[in-house]
Amino acid sequence: MLGVALSVATGVEFTWTNFLSLQWWLTYLLEAYKREPVHVLIEIGCFLFIAYLLTKNSYEPNKGKDNLTETEKDWVISQWEPKPLCPAEEEDYKQPVVSSGTGRTVVVDGEEVVNFSAFNFLGLGNSQKVKDRAQECIEKYGVGSCGPRGFYGSIDVHLNVENAVAKFLGAEEAILYSDSLACVSSVIPAFCKSGDLIVCDDGVHYGVQQGLKLSKSNILYFKHNDIEDLERVLQARRERDISQGGTPLQRRFIVVEGVYRNYGDLAPLFLIAKLKKKFKYRLLVDDSQGFGVLGETGKGTWEAANLRLEDVDVLCAALDTTLATVGGFCVGPGKVVDHQRLSGAGYVFSASSPPYTAVAGTVALEILAEKGTEYRAQALKNVKRLHEALADIPGIHLDGAVPSCVLHLRLEAERRQSLEVDTELLEGVAAKVREAGYWVVVPEYIEAERVVPQPSIRVLVTREHTPKDIDGLTTTLRQELRSVLK
Repeated sequence: MLGVALSVATGVEFTWTNFLSLQWWLTYLLEAYKREPVHVLIEIGCFLFIAYLLTKNSYEPNKGKDNLTETEKDWVISQWEPKPLCPAEEEDYKQPVVSSGTGRTVVVDGEEVVNFSAFNFLGLGNSQKVKDRAQECIEKYGVGSCGPRGFYGSIDVHLNVENAVAKFLGAEEAILYSDSLACVSSVIPAFCKSGDLIVCDDGVHYGVQQGLKLSKSNILYFKHNDIEDLERVLQARRERDISQGGTPLQRRFIVVEGVYRNYGDLAPLFLIAKLKKKFKYRLLVDDSQGFGVLGETGKGTWEAANLRLEDVDVLCAALDTTLATVGGFCVGPGKVVDHQRLSGAGYVFSASSPPYTAVAGTVALEILAEKGTEYRAQALKNVKRLHEALADIPGIHLDGAVPSCVLHLRLEAERRQSLEVDTELLEGVAAKVREAGYWVVVPEYIEAERVVPQPSIRVLVTREHTPKDIDGLTTTLRQELRSVLK
C-alpha cells in the first residue's frame, strides 16, 4: 500500500532502489509541493527540527567554565552574605501583652487602661452570660472539634448558630466559617472564577483582596467610596462590551464593605444597589463592622440603607466584632449556602470552630434580641460624642462616619512626609496616650496590600465607654497631636 501511494504521489514507479535514491525523493517533494505546499513545508520543518534535536549536544552547566583554585573558592565564599528568611525585628519593638478579658478596660503589660482598640462594639466580649454558657459547652463537648465540617466536624451547636444567624437576619440559610478572614476570602472565589468580572472598591481590607486574588477573575477597581467613579467604571465596561459585539457570558459582581475597616466610612449601599440593577451585576457585601450595630434592628449596613436583604446577593460578616466570638458567616438562599459547603475553601478544608465559640455566638444573638436596641443606642451616643470632640483638630483628618464605631485619625495631606515617618509620629502619639491610661493603636499593614492606607490612629468605640472615658481620651489626643504638629 505504501508503494502504491508513493507511486501515485510522484508519478514514478516505486521500487526500493528508487526509495534510496536522492533523485526520487526530490521528485516526490516537488510533486507533493505542487499539490499541498503548506503541508510539505510543515513536514520539512518538523524533520529538520527532529534532526536538530538528535544532533544537539547535551547541556553541561559547567562546560567552558574555568575551574576555580582553592584560594578563589575561599574568596567567593567569604564574600557571600546569606539573606534572612524573614525580616529582622525592630530592636525597640515590644509586642503588647494582654492579661485580662476584653471589656471597657483591659490590662496591657500589667497596666490597666481604658480599651479603645477592640472591635467589641456592644460590649459582649466579657459577658458573664456568654462565659457561663461557653463553660457548660466545654464540659459537654471539650475544646476542639478536631475535624472539618464536611466529615465529622459538624456538631449540633454549629447548626444552632447558623440557624440563629439566619433567623436574626431574616435569611433562608446561613453557613458558618471557623475563621473570619477565611470567610470572605473563601466566599468570593466560591462564586467568582477565571473569566468572570469583579468591580471592587480599592479601599477594601486584606481579606477581601485575598478573595479577589484567589478567584482569578478580571478585577476592575473604583475610587474608594466614590459612587460616581463606580458608575463611570460600569458604563465604560458596558460601552466596551457593545463595541465588541455584546456582553460575554460571565458572572459579574460588585464587591464592597458595609463599613470599611481601614477607613470607618459607610458604603452608599442604596445607590450601589441601584447601579447593580441598572448594569445587571450581583452585589457582594462584607458587613463585618456593621452587623449587629447598624440598622433599626441591628441587621447591618444594608438595613441602615433601607434595603431588603434580597438586594444584597451575597452577604457575609465576621463573628469576632459585634458578637465577640470567633469565625464568620455568609447568608442567603439555600442554593447560595449549599454551594459553599462544597466550594468554600475555608469551610471545606479547615477544622470547624471550637464548639464553645459557636455557643458564644448563639448566646450573643440572644442578648441582642433582648437588649440590642438599648445597646445600639448607647454605642451611637458614644460615637456622636467622640466625633464631635475630634472633628476639628488642626492638621488631622477624621476618617469615619456616624454611626460607624470605627474611626481613624490621619494626618492631612500637607502634613504628610512618608509612610515610615508618619507611622513613627503617630505611634509616638499612641504611646503617650497609653501612658495617660487610654489604649489606641496604629494599625499595621503588610506589603501585599494593593493600596496601603495612610498611617492612622484607630479609635474603636463601644457602648461600654463612659462620657468620662471619651472626654479623657479626646483631651489627651488633642494635647499630644497638637504638641507634635506645631
